[in-house]
Amino acid sequence: ACIAGVLRLEEATALVAARTRLLRAMTSLRAPLEAFEAIAGSVRFCPPRVKFVSSLTGKFTAQEILNPDYWHPLREWSVRPLDAVRSLVQAGCGTMLEINADPVLLPAVLHAFSDVKSVQWLPALRSDREDWEQTLETLAKLYVGGLRVNWKSFERGHVRRRVALPTYPFQR
Repeated sequence: ACIAGVLRLEEATALVAARTRLLRAMTSLRAPLEAFEAIAGSVRFCPPRVKFVSSLTGKFTAQEILNPDYWHPLREWSVRPLDAVRSLVQAGCGTMLEINADPVLLPAVLHAFSDVKSVQWLPALRSDREDWEQTLETLAKLYVGGLRVNWKSFERGHVRRRVALPTYPFQR
């Protein structure tokens, strides 16, 4: 939703944190539910800047995601991620990136769409690898696949220096 411009990163982070607290406290829902609803009610949802597929319906949408109730954590039980991926494949999307702390949907998607060879399936992060290592590997695959990378922004905050490399294998 952040990438599509529906939410700002700060708002999405607040919603995810409130949603996580609510799902962890399923035995006593009242306080976490009220906190989530307060945060969701304060968010200014914007129409997506790119096409957006709902994991609740599996179809492209623009209007329903502007309603705070769409993001309600208890609706999570009715998600249809495979239908959403099917819509993206049928629309000709060539790269699928699961943005999560660990690819939980990717194994099911790879199994369900094993016959689809025209799509590159990538995880943003993996629990069994260092975040930076996985991020760089995925970024490299996206770049090779044609993604334009703003390298100045990517390198911001990192000190780098040029080094002279040998031009022949026997030079040292």
